[in-house]
Amino acid sequence: MNYYHKIVLDGEDYFQEFDESTERYEGDLLTKEELLERLLEDMVEEEVEVSEDRLRHILSGIPKLADRYFIENYIRYLERMKSDI
Repeated sequence: MNYYHKIVLDGEDYFQEFDESTERYEGDLLTKEELLERLLEDMVEEEVEVSEDRLRHILSGIPKLADRYFIENYIRYLERMKSDI
């Protein structure tokens, strides 16, 4: 597995892939934004789009009130996490 090393050049942060098996650097220097984009492309398998109206409709159909509250609380938690990003 390859890792990235942080390299500071003239006070600017860059990242470069490092292959431990060959002990060599591979590829170009990347900015933090470029590295994040590359890692997200590698790690995210699927994009899921959520419709708020559909979600409310589905929640209203959950018969057990405790289950509905649990899911609503989890959704609020996710919304707070999203706003912190």
